[in-house]
Amino acid sequence: MEPSRTYGDCSIVQAAIHHVHELKDNLRPHDALECTLLGSTPKKALMLALTTDRSTYTALDGDKKPFAMFGSGPTENGGYIWMLGTPDVTKHRRHFIRASRDWVQYISKPFGVTSNVVLKDNKMAIRWLKFCGAKFLREVEISSQAFYEFIITTK
Repeated sequence: MEPSRTYGDCSIVQAAIHHVHELKDNLRPHDALECTLLGSTPKKALMLALTTDRSTYTALDGDKKPFAMFGSGPTENGGYIWMLGTPDVTKHRRHFIRASRDWVQYISKPFGVTSNVVLKDNKMAIRWLKFCGAKFLREVEISSQAFYEFIITTK
């Protein structure tokens, strides 16, 4: 069953191209850096998600301004999961965090297990991932930077 789409003055909607254009130049520094280190740009990463994800969603504030985009898709061994956000994630932290566990489980469920990497220095993202049930497997080096590989197993 799909989780609620409304949390206080925030909402979760199907991602659209215009969300990419509003988010691409405003990502949190660690999120933009992760895109670069993984061989992409924020715009390319967000656009790729719209074309390859099984599901891609955008978090909007009360003025319908996007502050995060997230999604998941299939891999050979389950699925991948990701999220990129602007500094406004912090402004809406209470509502976004309340929504996160349910949405992470919802978009992971078709795969049983989802995985990805997160920059080791991205403390805020690591804390959020732990809250959402991520288990950290190992440290890996990508583009000469330390990342953590993680998995999320659905309930």
